[in-house]
Amino acid sequence: MLSDYKIPEAPDQITYDTRGKAIIPMDYPYKNELETALQENEGLARELRTVNALASHYVGMRQAATSGGGSKYSDKQIFLKFTIEGELSILADEEEYKSV
Repeated sequence: MLSDYKIPEAPDQITYDTRGKAIIPMDYPYKNELETALQENEGLARELRTVNALASHYVGMRQAATSGGGSKYSDKQIFLKFTIEGELSILADEEEYKSV
């Protein structure tokens, strides 16, 4: 999709607000182009929102399991982090999340 919109690189990261709206860093030089691309490619936008939501739930469930209960929802900020090559990793509170 990035090449289709002549976007040379992915943003460093994307986060989501509580309504599921993508938050693209203000200093990302192709912010407007990426927002347009995501609006026009609802399937990909939905997949990224889904990855974010699943990561948040998974991190929250792991937190609840290790703390002996509590909420199944994460209180950690989830980030979708992209390499220059466009590879995706998931971070919780800006640290790469790894399950135990």
